[in-house]
Amino acid sequence: MTPSGVVLKDGRVIDCDVAVWATGAEPQKVSAESDLDLLNGYYRVNNFMQSTSHPNVFGGGDCVTMENYVNSPYPTKAGVYAVRAGPIIAKNVINFLSEG
Repeated sequence: MTPSGVVLKDGRVIDCDVAVWATGAEPQKVSAESDLDLLNGYYRVNNFMQSTSHPNVFGGGDCVTMENYVNSPYPTKAGVYAVRAGPIIAKNVINFLSEG
């Protein structure tokens, strides 16, 4: 990832303003290689689904652990939570950008 797009393994760059990345319900190798805060191998987010280390990064569903629920089974690593998080993330991104 770069500020202006996504760099593929072969070096090609896909320019974008917003990147959406979907993975399975297990910690991904790329998560450990990133400089984002992790919690139990997943991206650590606050109640606004916002990275605790990079406020311009939002995530939901299977790839995150919410910092307030570290000792709780909620939310479970199931796709339904990613679907439910989508509108919340969209609203929070809009709020973040408008506060800019």
